[in-house]
Parts: sequence; structure tokens; C-alpha cells
Amino acid sequence: MARAKKTPTFQYGIEITKPHSKQMYDHNDHVANVMKKNIIKKWDKLIKDMGDINMETPWTVFQEYTDIVKLQRGVCYSGFGSGFTLGDVDEEFRKEVELAENWRMHDLYSEMFDVGMVPAIKYEMVGFTNSFFINKASYATSLKTE
Repeated sequence: MARAKKTPTFQYGIEITKPHSKQMYDHNDHVANVMKKNIIKKWDKLIKDMGDINMETPWTVFQEYTDIVKLQRGVCYSGFGSGFTLGDVDEEFRKEVELAENWRMHDLYSEMFDVGMVPAIKYEMVGFTNSFFINKASYATSLKTE
């Protein structure tokens, strides 16, 4: 008996395929760039909101600023203790965001959105239906119900 052909699935007008198509990769690259800009914008705002500080300020001073520490821990795989400056952490934070793969950005942004650290964006990445955060609130405004 012949197998019935699966009906194609579309999201944002893009056919969802396995493996990912070039169109899916292009879409996800664009969404990842938006996510990265939002994360860096949030990071810069948190630093600015701390007032008169400089990049040589010891990182341990920031333990009382829980938002910046939470954001750092959400992005970087490790924490920072004594001996590190804001400049050291800033450099590592930006590098981690810049080099993050799309699947990592999808999960990271989902988690950060869920706790209110980053804003919703227009589109969600496509092709990540088996993500750990699939049951979390969507970070995409185009998927919100009115």
C-alpha cells in the first residue's frame, strides 16, 4: 500500500522542511539578528541605568544589580567572580550573543521573554517545534491572539 503524502506545513509563507531549506535559514538568520540587537540593547540600558560607572569597575560590585547579573547568566555559560571587571564581562557577553547559533537564540530568547527581560518581536523562528521551550509563551507578536 502506498503511503499518503504529507500535507506541507507553512509558517510566515515559508514551507517547513526537514532538513531546513535556504528560505528557512534566511528567515531564522534575520530573526536571530533582531533578537541579538534586542539583547544588546537591554544590556546597554542596564549599564547606562547604573549611572556613573566605567568598564574597570569590579564585576562583584554588580551583584546587587540583579537584572544585569540575571541577563549575564542567561547568556553566558559561566558566572564571573572577583578579579573580573565590567569590561571583561561586557566583552564576553557581547561575544556570546554575537556567536550564538540560531537554535540557541530561539531557546534563549524564549526563556528571557518568558521572564520579561526582552520584548516580543514580530516573527518567531521557524522549524523549532521540538524546542525545550515549546510550551512557553511565544515571543512573536504575529502569533498572539487578540
